[in-house]
Amino acid sequence: MAGMVFCADPPPPAAATEKVSIEEAQRLIGFSAGMPPLPPMVVKPVERLEPVPDLERNAVKTGLLPSAAPPPPLTDEEKAGISEDEFRAAIADLPDKAQPSVEMDWIRSHPAMTRLARQPNKMKGVVITAEDVLISPCGKAPSRSAVFSLQHWANYPHEFFKQVLSQDKKSDSVANQDTKEELSIKEVKKLLAGIQHREHVE
Repeated sequence: MAGMVFCADPPPPAAATEKVSIEEAQRLIGFSAGMPPLPPMVVKPVERLEPVPDLERNAVKTGLLPSAAPPPPLTDEEKAGISEDEFRAAIADLPDKAQPSVEMDWIRSHPAMTRLARQPNKMKGVVITAEDVLISPCGKAPSRSAVFSLQHWANYPHEFFKQVLSQDKKSDSVANQDTKEELSIKEVKKLLAGIQHREHVE
């Protein structure tokens, strides 16, 4: 066709066929050679969010809501109330009484009997806890009576051990007396046997 001029298709842009260098990118957007290079791209890690149902916690993490203040510490009265509830629960299933010797041995070997001497403030009384009742080194409390006695004697350990030593001395004295009486009986029998033997010989 006369008068028509056919032109070849223009070449594809370089970005479609190859990667553009940083210098080329700077030239294309108007940076001159004297300007500093572009800073490296910093990718900030995205904090891991909770599952979708916990929207409030996600909002706190993303900064949409302020973080909640930590709960205030428990007061001494609140701590005492919790300890008292735990103590009552610990003694609830114990029998009323046990053998006196079993109770005495448990009290005598319990670590709470040394607590008053080791604490800095001697005016502050010793309080028996649920741990003292259930998981002490000398075993679980044999009875509620033993626990109540421990609560009393832990604040008067000197009086307790005075009585224990006195009882031990009495027991030793009785044992020695029994031994002496037993030896005396043996000696009497031996003398009688010797007399009978002499009479038989004569």
